[in-house]
Amino acid sequence: MARTVAVQYVGPHDEVLVPAIGATVKRGQSLEVSADVAGVGPSEGDLGSGLLAQPSNWQPAPAGEEG
Repeated sequence: MARTVAVQYVGPHDEVLVPAIGATVKRGQSLEVSADVAGVGPSEGDLGSGLLAQPSNWQPAPAGEEG
């Protein structure tokens, strides 16, 4: 089974559509996505990938708030 990662939408809009998973997510909502969709946040010399490459919009979900 593919590894999943819990991410939380923290961006400025009330809700957004995530086409990669076909879901609408409200601000503050957490959800489980594949590791490929979650990606990694930016670091020195690397822009990152996936949702986590947008740290002003997506963050790793706080523990216990998955799904």
